Amino acid sequence: MNGEDRLWTVAELAAFLQKPKSWVYDNYRDLFPYYKIGQQVRFAPGEIRAALREMIRTEKGVA
Repeated sequence: MNGEDRLWTVAELAAFLQKPKSWVYDNYRDLFPYYKIGQQVRFAPGEIRAALREMIRTEKGVA
């Protein structure tokens, strides 16, 4: 399994974004694609990067 196949935890996404875990918990439903596995939330790194690229395009008025 390569790094792109492994799902991130909330803590890993928070570290990647350089945001507190509380910020991720408050905002993930509206901002990022996610997977619920039981009670836990996981994120696919490639999908997070794509969502961030889309946010940048939208903020610049390209989309």
